[in-house]
Amino acid sequence: MTDFVGLRRNLLAEKERIELLEKSINQKLSSTKSELQNALEFLAKTEASFQNMENNLNERKKDELQLQTEKKELLGNIESLKENIQRVQGSVNDEQEKIKNLDTELSGLGKELQSVLHELSTNETALAETKSNFKAKAQEKEDTRTRMDARIADSRKIIDELQQKEDKEVQISPILDFLLKEVRIDIPEVEILSTLAYRKQAMGIDELKKAVSKTPPVIILKVLRNLDSKGIIKYNEGLDTIEIIAPLV
Repeated sequence: MTDFVGLRRNLLAEKERIELLEKSINQKLSSTKSELQNALEFLAKTEASFQNMENNLNERKKDELQLQTEKKELLGNIESLKENIQRVQGSVNDEQEKIKNLDTELSGLGKELQSVLHELSTNETALAETKSNFKAKAQEKEDTRTRMDARIADSRKIIDELQQKEDKEVQISPILDFLLKEVRIDIPEVEILSTLAYRKQAMGIDELKKAVSKTPPVIILKVLRNLDSKGIIKYNEGLDTIEIIAPLV
């Protein structure tokens, strides 16, 4: 009897131990399942992360290729810029040489300008004298014109008086006739005729030019030939003689 009780007690104890062991195993299995589930989820996340990393790596490789292409282009641009810089530097050197030459020319021109200014200052007195002489000559010309106007007015007055004479048979002198038809205030005929009439004898061309020095020589010759063609004077170029051959009255 005692053995059965002890056996029963042992069986009950073994049952409790087995139950506890089963409970512990179940707990461990549950924990292991949970850990496995977590491990699977972590693995899935890790795999997704690896896929993302692989995708990123592929993108980075593409970027690297693009960057290498851009690097080559930049290196080419750098070489072009170096060549341009060398050309620009050469141009700058040329311009600096030109500037240096211009500075030299400007220095020379400055000295020349100083010389010209000095000469101009020296000539101011001569210029003032020239202006004064010009004014004097202008006044002399005006005075001569006034005298010529007066002489022409007197000649016209005489001609008018001759025309008013009752004797129709009286002929007017060729000289007066020429003055009546041809004379103007600004022509040299009157001065030349008055000079010849005053001399009352033949004179040479050089002597006449001195007497009427305000009239250009080419005008004097033209007037002489015109008066000679009208029979008022006789101009012998070979003998160099000029004289009035028409009667004065």
